[in-house]
Amino acid sequence: MITFSNRARGTLMVVAGVLLLSVQGLLIRQVTADRWTLIYWRGFLMFVSLAIGMIICWRRRSLSRFLAIGWPGLIAAVILAVSNILFVTAFTLTSIANTLVLANSAPLLVAILSWLILREKVPLRTWIAVLLGLAGIGVIFHGSLTGVLSSVGDLCAFGAAITFAGYLIFLRHAKAINMLPSLALAGLLFSLFVLPWARPFSITATDLGLLILIGGISLPAGMALVTLSPRYIPATEVGLIMLLESVLGATWAWLILTENPGLESLLGGSLVIGALVFNSLAGWKNCRNDKSSVNCQEIL
Repeated sequence: MITFSNRARGTLMVVAGVLLLSVQGLLIRQVTADRWTLIYWRGFLMFVSLAIGMIICWRRRSLSRFLAIGWPGLIAAVILAVSNILFVTAFTLTSIANTLVLANSAPLLVAILSWLILREKVPLRTWIAVLLGLAGIGVIFHGSLTGVLSSVGDLCAFGAAITFAGYLIFLRHAKAINMLPSLALAGLLFSLFVLPWARPFSITATDLGLLILIGGISLPAGMALVTLSPRYIPATEVGLIMLLESVLGATWAWLILTENPGLESLLGGSLVIGALVFNSLAGWKNCRNDKSSVNCQEIL
C-alpha cells in the first residue's frame, strides 16, 4: 500500500488541480455567449457540482459541515467570487498568457499580505522575488497600454491575483476547517452577482456542453483540490505550484489557438515566473541546510 506524507499529498493535490484549471482559458475562448452569461453558468454549475459531491460524501452531515465554515468561510467565499468575476472578465479582454501570468502572480502578493495582515516574517529572498515579479508585471502592463481593452483586462487579471491571494491567506488561517462548502458558496455568489446582466437561457447546445466542462468539471474539481491543499502545505507553496497554470495555459493557447502573447508579455511573464522559481528554489535550499527550523519542518 502506497502512503504519502502531508507535503506529498498537498503537492499532488495542487498539481492535479492546476492541470484541470489550465484548460479554463482555452475553453472560455470557445464560448460564444456574452461575458455575464458565461460567468453566471460558470458559477452556478460549480455550485451544483460541488453541492452534489458534498451531499454524496457527507450525507446527513452536509448541513453541519456547511455551517461550520462560519464567518471566515463566508468572507473567503465573497473574496473568491470577486476573484472569479475579475478572472473571467480578463480572459475576454486580454490575452490568455497575460491573464494567467498576472492572475498567478498571487504568490508574490501572498507574501506581502502575510507580512501586512498576519505579521509573518518575510525572508529577504521573498522580497527580492516580489520586486522582480512586480517589475515583470510592470512590463506586461506597459505592453498593453496601446489598447484600452487590453489594459482593462490586465487590470482585471491583477485584481484577480490580489483577491485570490487574500483567499489563500484565509484558507491558511482557517486550515482546521474544511472550506469546500465555502468554495460552493462562492460559485453561487458570483452567479447571483451577475444575474441581472446575464441571459442564462440564451445559450446554444454547444455552449452548454462547453460550460458543463468549464463550470461543472474543470473549475470545481480543480478548485476543490487547491482549496484543500493548504491543510497540508503552506499557502505560499500552493501559490508557487499554481505557477504551472500560467505555463500550461499559455502553451495550450499557443498550440491550439495559435495565440502569440507578444514580446513584452513574454519578457514580463519570464520575470514573474523567474521570480517565483527563484523564491521557491532558495527556500528549498535553505530548508535543506536547516531542517530544524519550524518553517522548514512545515515545508519539507
